[in-house]
Amino acid sequence: MAKYFPKEHDTVLWKHHGSTRYAILKVDASNKTVDLQTITSGPGVIQYEGRVPWAELSYLDESQNALRVVREATTEQ
Repeated sequence: MAKYFPKEHDTVLWKHHGSTRYAILKVDASNKTVDLQTITSGPGVIQYEGRVPWAELSYLDESQNALRVVREATTEQ
């Protein structure tokens, strides 16, 4: 994960915060922090978190997002 450089709109997980997915709103490269917003798939409270060290993030690539969508679609039926 050390080589990951976050970009705005990346989908990430925040270590120690369960399976909640976040979108990166802003990147502060000088402090190696990001501002995050929760991603919800339905009605719910949207949370904003500022100045999160990006060392605490796990990047979700498109294949991981696709697997999540399929898993959620099959468990909802």
